[in-house]
Amino acid sequence: MLVEKIEDEFQIQCQSLSRNQWSAEKGLETIKRVCLKNDRKASLVLASSDQKHALAASSALLVFSATRRGVDFNDGSVKIEYKSLHGHMFIDPESVRNLELVQNNLNMKGSNTLLSTLNSCFTPMGVRLLRTSILQPSNQKYMIENRLDAVQVLVQSPDALNGLRKSLKQLDSLDLDKLIANLSIHQRKTNTPQQTEHRIKILLQLRKVLTALPNLCRLMQPCNAEIIKRSVALMSSPGVQAIGPLIEERINDESALGNRGNRKGQASKSERLYAIKSNCNQLLDLARDTHQENVSDIMEWDHGICTSMEWGETGYRFSCDINELDGKPLPKGYTNVEKGKRTIKFSSSDLHKLNRRMLQTQQEVFAMSDSIVEDLVQSVVAQINRPDRYVGQFRDRIEHHSNPAVVRPKFANTLVIKNGRHPILEATLPAGNCVSNDVYAAAGPAHFQLIQGPNMSGKSTYLRQIGLLNVQAMIGCFVPAEHAQFKLHDALLTRLSNDDCIEKSLSTFSSEMATSAMILGMATSKSLVIIDELGRGTAPVEGVGTSHAIAEELARRKCFTFFATHFRELGQTLCTHPGVVTHMGEDGEFSTTFHYKVTDGPSKEDHYGRSLDLAKLASLPPSAMARAWEVSNKLTELEEKGRNSKLANAVASRRKVIVELGGKLRSVLETSRRDDPTVATYLANLKADLVASLQDALETERASCTNGAPDEAAAGAVDGV
Repeated sequence: MLVEKIEDEFQIQCQSLSRNQWSAEKGLETIKRVCLKNDRKASLVLASSDQKHALAASSALLVFSATRRGVDFNDGSVKIEYKSLHGHMFIDPESVRNLELVQNNLNMKGSNTLLSTLNSCFTPMGVRLLRTSILQPSNQKYMIENRLDAVQVLVQSPDALNGLRKSLKQLDSLDLDKLIANLSIHQRKTNTPQQTEHRIKILLQLRKVLTALPNLCRLMQPCNAEIIKRSVALMSSPGVQAIGPLIEERINDESALGNRGNRKGQASKSERLYAIKSNCNQLLDLARDTHQENVSDIMEWDHGICTSMEWGETGYRFSCDINELDGKPLPKGYTNVEKGKRTIKFSSSDLHKLNRRMLQTQQEVFAMSDSIVEDLVQSVVAQINRPDRYVGQFRDRIEHHSNPAVVRPKFANTLVIKNGRHPILEATLPAGNCVSNDVYAAAGPAHFQLIQGPNMSGKSTYLRQIGLLNVQAMIGCFVPAEHAQFKLHDALLTRLSNDDCIEKSLSTFSSEMATSAMILGMATSKSLVIIDELGRGTAPVEGVGTSHAIAEELARRKCFTFFATHFRELGQTLCTHPGVVTHMGEDGEFSTTFHYKVTDGPSKEDHYGRSLDLAKLASLPPSAMARAWEVSNKLTELEEKGRNSKLANAVASRRKVIVELGGKLRSVLETSRRDDPTVATYLANLKADLVASLQDALETERASCTNGAPDEAAAGAVDGV
């Protein structure tokens, strides 16, 4: 079917290749070999390494080019680019793992993930759609707003919401995707009785779905959201409405699952045997009468023991209460004895014969039903011109947005989150225990956020919170915060894990650099980049240099970047770059439980405040702790002397203030109304802050000149950094 669609769409003739030519491993090796050796090669290899189907297709394409067309490519001669799906935010596989979007890193299961937190779906289609949306969030504003409108309308209409939940819950065991796909499959060979029985089951399940449609349409009719209106129109379309009468014409009313509920065992088998109405085929009616006679022979057979009949996979068998035997053994001639605590189950040779005869008549019934079922299936499929359009209407993406602690997100060019909370932690921790934090980023004045703080202060949690809230907003969900405004990104790029990669023969530092190369190769001004403690896998000096170089490049590209680090030097070397804002952890009384909130400014503590106290909790010897404090204080003094001897940042700081002023004014122009009285107050405060910052910078310059460091030398030193 896919090949036919491709040929019709592009007016080409597809040619086949053997299965062994579709190799993901060979595809990756070939891409590494023929790709241009530029700065984007590392990002291409890392981003595509987990895309098995794309790599297999690439392998087949290059093999076809070489064997069928005689065209081969030299090493490093082909320009290959990795393009994400249009209209969606790209999330690489490593970010999916690190953010625990669909699988947690503790036991590799689906609990305590963003998917499990948001999932309150009743049908398999809803879960599948939610999972796909999380892995590929939309970055089209109109689509996200339409989803949010639908959610808001349902939250504001509790009666309709509860009614939809009840209606969808009746369909919780039905997968409409698979039903339509199975109906659409064309069998070239004659259907076996088992296949005919399976198709009858699908028709009965489809009837159950169609029975629920009128109530769904009635509940959704008053809702004004665009998506809901389209859903109602589609479910009420002539094509869908025509399917019901087609099934009604051939299928018995009393056999429909929608009227009698889900059944198992012989009851379910009987429903399928008698699904086709009488008088459609005389031979079919005769076969069903014969089957009923065989069943009656089994049920009325006098076997001399007080037993009942129980249905199994191979037919009926005897079931007897152990107390009825009074401790006596079963008479001879009984086989397949199964003893339980209260019952004993067994069979006999005569019962085996009757079962074989009954099962044979069942096969005859389904074989004679084949032509009727085939005609009905073809008629139903003819009404389903676009199966994928119908499937989406039963997706119950109704999550717990009636919670007053969540808000509807807005979308602009600025990231603003007031008292945002980690969505997974909020769902797992007791109420009120999840610490909220503010987030702000804007192109120009504050697009690069440098986050510092001690161990266990929550830096990593803060970074993951930002990534998760962005994903949650872009799939059309309300977010846990007091106020939330997001920018629509083209990619979410992260480096959060410090593990090595044995299968790729990468050490911790090599893995860091490979991921960083991928980020630099794909990051644009529209990307969201999250990096946690880069450079820990090498020496401190090299780690600082590498971290500064990568951070400087990201700051230059003006992508929204959140960069957590233990290197205090970065707060000094990056502070003069436009758009760089430094944050630190703000703590209360020291204990093993931290409740830190992020605040502006670099780290003010010499040793992150309490990091050595954390080592004390590990019961290190007092002599070792005393020596640690002594060495740490000495190193701090030497570092401070070196920093004070080079007050060259004053000129760059003054330039940064001027550049960031332009970004702040543009942000006010884009997001504020002219009649808003708070704008004048904000501009007055902005002017006062500007004057104060420039005065501080000029005083520092004068002091620097007094100490023998001219302005030009200072500026040159800063540019050198």
